[in-house]
Amino acid sequence: MTKFATLTTNDPIEITKFIERQFQRPLPLQSYLVADLPNPAEFINTAIIVSNETGGRTIATSDGSNWKRVKDGATVS
Repeated sequence: MTKFATLTTNDPIEITKFIERQFQRPLPLQSYLVADLPNPAEFINTAIIVSNETGGRTIATSDGSNWKRVKDGATVS
């Protein structure tokens, strides 16, 4: 399970520092089964992991209509 840092201030300077720290490390991607993929229209230009995609685990992005495999641009199936 990924642990996320929490922000406990409304100070703009502290918020900026918090955001900068978060992007100095790899970004975690949520993992989904093909049958449980979220609606791509709600996640345009978002990356996810598809754990049981044809051909194995892969990263996919939403184009607003479908989830597309990064490796070849094919629609996740």
